[in-house]
Amino acid sequence: MVRHLRDSLTSELYDSFQLFLYVSKATRGPWAQHMFVLQKQPTGALVLLDDWPVSTGRERDEFNRAGVELPSFTPSGYYELDPDRAYTDYRSFQWGEPMPYAMFFRWTKDGHETGLAIHAATDDEVALLGTRASAGCIRLPPKAAHDLYGLIQTQYRGLMPIFETDLHSGTMRNDGILLQNPDTSFQLVDGYKVLVFIDDYGGDRTVSSLP
Repeated sequence: MVRHLRDSLTSELYDSFQLFLYVSKATRGPWAQHMFVLQKQPTGALVLLDDWPVSTGRERDEFNRAGVELPSFTPSGYYELDPDRAYTDYRSFQWGEPMPYAMFFRWTKDGHETGLAIHAATDDEVALLGTRASAGCIRLPPKAAHDLYGLIQTQYRGLMPIFETDLHSGTMRNDGILLQNPDTSFQLVDGYKVLVFIDDYGGDRTVSSLP
């Protein structure tokens, strides 16, 4: 799994971040519906810190309690977390559901901030971890969400590059292309040194380490 993540990152992405959250939204395989938390060491090696079951999106269009049709997809790709949208206690406006320890993606689609986030599962949602059961967010076990929130808030704040945004569609790219200045340096903003990589791949039976 470590090697799969490393091979999925460009040198620019690997150099720019310190903590990597690999999420498999697959339905089959040993990695399916799991988040792997990997920390980059001073030597450049990746070390696996945690491995938790998750629930990603149900991957369909459906109606919320107000009768509004909404998508429940978790899109694959690379994402950062929004430092201005992190909450220990939050409730979804669209779905009316609690989202404890919510950390929203810094990702705009069609010119609007999305409601995609990492947060704790609650009540009956906990029993569904390990399956596609969310409205698009990444649900974690309650203690895992608490611990990850604390880790990121206390240890990973800093200046970070951001992804390019398509000027015509107003959608931020999620294919790993970073925004550059005219001198080809990366444009930096306040954020977290954390990269979320969502992949529709369930892995195989070999978990390797990367020196």
